[in-house]
Amino acid sequence: MRDKLVLLICLLTAAAAPALHADGPAVSATHVWVHETSPGSGEMLGYMTLENLTGQSLALEQIESPDFASVMLHSGASSQGSNQELPKAGLSIAAHQSLHLAPDQSYLVLTKPAKKLYEGDLVTLMLSFSDGSSLTIIAPVRQEPPGN
Repeated sequence: MRDKLVLLICLLTAAAAPALHADGPAVSATHVWVHETSPGSGEMLGYMTLENLTGQSLALEQIESPDFASVMLHSGASSQGSNQELPKAGLSIAAHQSLHLAPDQSYLVLTKPAKKLYEGDLVTLMLSFSDGSSLTIIAPVRQEPPGN
């Protein structure tokens, strides 16, 4: 009887393992930082690398922050000298691939900070994806990219 109970527990644990893994994060974030700006600036720029850990393409649908009035995605590509805002939905990360938000590429524009932020302060970013998953990131305010 005891052997059957142990076998049943092992089978249930093995059956639950894929479900436990499926609840893991869909996206990871690395090299996250927000660029410190000069006093009086109404916006800051944010950078990171997002890695899709799933076997399906995901769209970054929304980014919010309690530390700013708004967060927008922008492209480093310019048209007549001005940056173009990317659609809020549709910025895709292919399965098992990465998306780099970096200077002169796509990046975040964080507008109207709730307070003046200095190097060493932390900013909360909340990202929502097309599969219903979300990721909350704590980004340090820095003058230089990580590693410099």
